[in-house]
Amino acid sequence: MRNKRMYIGQVKSDMCFMKGINPSKALPVDKIVKYEGTWDFTTDAVNKRRAQGFEESYIGDRYGAISYDEPINNDKYGAVGHSSEFVVNFGKKELTGQIYRNHPIRKENTQEKTKRYDINAKLFGNRFRGSAKATDPKDRYFGKDANNSLEGGFYGPNAEELAGKFLSNDKSLFGVFAAKQKGQKAETETKFDARQIDLKDFKQSEMDSFGQANLLVIDGHIIPLLKQNFDHQLANKSVKVTACCENLADVKFGTFDVAGEGPKLYLTGERTAVDAIPKSGVFAYKGSWQGQISSQDGTKWQTPENSAAYLQVDFDNKRVNGGFGSGPTSGTVLSLQEGVIDKNGFSGVVKTLKDGFSANGKTFHVDGKVSGGFYGKTASEIGGSLLSTEQSQDKAAGVFGAKRQVEKK
Repeated sequence: MRNKRMYIGQVKSDMCFMKGINPSKALPVDKIVKYEGTWDFTTDAVNKRRAQGFEESYIGDRYGAISYDEPINNDKYGAVGHSSEFVVNFGKKELTGQIYRNHPIRKENTQEKTKRYDINAKLFGNRFRGSAKATDPKDRYFGKDANNSLEGGFYGPNAEELAGKFLSNDKSLFGVFAAKQKGQKAETETKFDARQIDLKDFKQSEMDSFGQANLLVIDGHIIPLLKQNFDHQLANKSVKVTACCENLADVKFGTFDVAGEGPKLYLTGERTAVDAIPKSGVFAYKGSWQGQISSQDGTKWQTPENSAAYLQVDFDNKRVNGGFGSGPTSGTVLSLQEGVIDKNGFSGVVKTLKDGFSANGKTFHVDGKVSGGFYGKTASEIGGSLLSTEQSQDKAAGVFGAKRQVEKK
């Protein structure tokens, strides 16, 4: 099976595979969504195992059986040999499904199906984990359960697709599956953030997210953000990582530097549900930020350690304002203005003060944009990124996170 975001199928030497790209950052809310697709498998080889459902006796005996070996895949009528069906309850965070072997279609008869496995899983962020239970325990190929070995995830910007894999308890069968939403696409809301800013060229881009703020995903590899400063081995390259802050649970930010590539800023977070955003109240959020400002002639200034971020959020009027320190002479480096709350996120502008910002013998002038979100179950945290990349102006980039204080009286 091939589509825009995932590939499943088989290659020679009795192997099957699943590859997914673009893990979902927005999911349906409190909805039940149906998915339909296909699946593939490969089995072990058992000496003198009698073929069951395959035309050649040596399949599963001399070498492992694969889904392509089933006769329907060579049927001239072109019927789909294997299908998968799933129902996902995003409100209860549950996934159920069935995977089938389909029989040939003859004339106008309804296609018959043999169910091979029932699937049950729990959702964790944009991932799911669970089990596959064999329908017929006596089946020589498909009779073994896969308890707690099934895992997968949702792919596409709005969970348009899902895919996963499982391995039977006795390791006799490995299966992969993928499916797309059936019918009209379900309405979604943003659940996760993951983005990076390259400090060489000040370009911002999206990163993959596996639905947890304390996991940084680089080139498909997971880096747990358990310490504030650490080194990590990524394949054959070393990565230097900083992570802020210990008092923030649902949004993390900092820098990472893959050897030979240069430093990048990053932010990851788990958004507050839209219906859990406060409807009223004015709150102060205090935290910190990391960033860099670069003048047109190449002079650079970087935030000192523990540079402060202060934001005031007015939920009554859906406004966000604030500032970012710490300059060498004046406290404020950048001012956040005109911030507007939209659902569980916000956007606005960042500017230097009227006379600019002076450091390293240079006066910087910045006029950029900021975007971010609210994090945690009750919007107890806020975070985001800021960027100014106009060619005729000084450039700036930053990431920030802050914790809600007491309500302003």
